[in-house]
Amino acid sequence: MSNMSEFNNAVESLIAAYMKANSLRPEVLFRQFLTTGYKHTTLNSVSSDLFNAAIYAKIHLGMMITLYDDFADHPQHRNPQLLSHLYQLNVGIDKPAPSSLAGQELKNYELARLLF
Repeated sequence: MSNMSEFNNAVESLIAAYMKANSLRPEVLFRQFLTTGYKHTTLNSVSSDLFNAAIYAKIHLGMMITLYDDFADHPQHRNPQLLSHLYQLNVGIDKPAPSSLAGQELKNYELARLLF
């Protein structure tokens, strides 16, 4: 992500993918709160040529935390079964969706895979 336009397009695509799969949280959380917050709290020791990539990675992480938190703690959306499958995902391991998932659960599982 060498320039701001490329960064902005990547972030917009990521937000669109999240919102398409899961609309439990308002879009402003990702578009403004996470993005702006991470830009302001990233240490100045991060090289300027890696800054956008670092922010993009942090946005992924923030989205994963949000997604998992909704299924762990949200009273209306708590889903221990889905959460158990999500916990098995890992960086660099492309694990296909379990056959027991369908509909919205499958969409959220695929979103988590994308975020990893």
